[in-house]
Amino acid sequence: GKTAAIRLMGRVAAVLNLMYEFTATTGPSAFMLQGRTVASFIGVSPSDMQTRVTITDDNTLTIDPLLMARLSSKEFSFFEKLNVLFIDDASLLDRRQLFLLRWLCERHCASGRRRRGGAPLPIQLVCAGDFRQLPEIIKPHQYLASPRLFREPLFRSQVWESMRMEVCCLAENFRHRGDPEFMEILARIGLGLVVESDFLQLSS
Repeated sequence: GKTAAIRLMGRVAAVLNLMYEFTATTGPSAFMLQGRTVASFIGVSPSDMQTRVTITDDNTLTIDPLLMARLSSKEFSFFEKLNVLFIDDASLLDRRQLFLLRWLCERHCASGRRRRGGAPLPIQLVCAGDFRQLPEIIKPHQYLASPRLFREPLFRSQVWESMRMEVCCLAENFRHRGDPEFMEILARIGLGLVVESDFLQLSS
């Protein structure tokens, strides 16, 4: 599965002497990787994310000047050595978090991370997730504050498109491979193509 693939890529990065960090959008996922949550990695609390990072009508994101100043003043020493950043359950990633990650990586790449010859040394971002996964449950006031955040999937956002992600599809479901009928039901649910027989099978 995707989490096993991330662990494997982490071992490959270690063999290549690359500095990497495991993160995930949820606490349980981060625990499984022995990493930390994306919010913890960025250093922005959920309340600040809700109030100080906003999305505008033209689908662009802006950072509150006070938060930007606070982040700019921090010394993120791990960015200076980081080569690869892994994010598990990226389908649940808040696009505002992705925006801040891109901004922080670009800032630190430009500030001092240099390879031989003077060119900036980039940070490789590896996201793993099932974008057919149901979105997180939110409260009404969260939706009313930023409806665009929840109407459109992350991969259609401006910040995602600007990063020109290279997509690799994992076609085999390892978790439920012993039950192909259930796998087919899950696939239809993810695509919104549920049929009556699926309800009967799940309720039996």
